[in-house]
Amino acid sequence: MAGGFDLRAAALRGFLLLMAASTLNALRLLATRGPEVAAAFPGGGDLLRPLSVALALGLLASYLGLWRCRRWGIWLAMAMSILTIGADIAWRAPRLHLGAALASTAGLFLLVAENRHRFPASGR
Repeated sequence: MAGGFDLRAAALRGFLLLMAASTLNALRLLATRGPEVAAAFPGGGDLLRPLSVALALGLLASYLGLWRCRRWGIWLAMAMSILTIGADIAWRAPRLHLGAALASTAGLFLLVAENRHRFPASGR
């Protein structure tokens, strides 16, 4: 929207801020309450914490790419979201956590689709 408020862009950015805050909170919980987090994911085993940190960092990188309207951000966000959902299933995560991952992936997809004109076709 030229010269005015663009609700679609604001919705995407607001969602990205919310998701980044949620991801940072997950990292905080992993750092401060690791054993409690591990108990909530009984199938996670010894690799739960390092893989969760890697997934969180990948998600944060994708949010940065989306914030800057880079096409790689879309691909990275979808890949990290699918990996997160797969990890939740494999690690037998609480259903609420799995539902939140599914809902946030769907919301992100819909918001990016509404803002697709902002992402240039080239990878720059």
